[in-house]
Amino acid sequence: MDVTKRCEDINELVSYLKPYATRLIEECKKQGIDIKITETYRSQARQDYLYAQGRTRPGNIVTNAKTSVHTSRKAFDVCINVKGNEYDEALLKRVGKIGESIGLEWGGNWSSFKDSPHFQMMNEPKKDTLKIKLNGVVKEVEYIEKNGNNFVKLQDLRDSKITIEYDGMPIVEVK
Repeated sequence: MDVTKRCEDINELVSYLKPYATRLIEECKKQGIDIKITETYRSQARQDYLYAQGRTRPGNIVTNAKTSVHTSRKAFDVCINVKGNEYDEALLKRVGKIGESIGLEWGGNWSSFKDSPHFQMMNEPKKDTLKIKLNGVVKEVEYIEKNGNNFVKLQDLRDSKITIEYDGMPIVEVK
């Protein structure tokens, strides 16, 4: 196994994190920021290799962690997909805010070792159901609660006009 080679495959992440990685890319693109995943799964041997950098091996220190969430497949790193501008702090800060808005933990907010390209989700988001009314028809849909926000998947939004009500109050109208 070549510990110098990174794994960039989203499919190597835990199943609940894959859609968040994909959504981060999509949401950034909507805001004019082209990002790419630079690392997902990392073996402990690779983590040891990275930890040695700047200590027992030449180079700058890139991690303060002897172990990593990457080894449990619950983290991924990104870069700005612009040659020479890959780790622009201002852009990574915007990406971090986008990541947080969709429920990811962003390494740029850490106090001890800021890791602006890093995103993670330690636990699968809690899933529950709620009843909503779509065009007068009550449906039960699954939602995920993360960081105080509720996320609902609604394939039915492709219909022409939909009014969504929660507890009898209209909350979304799509025409």
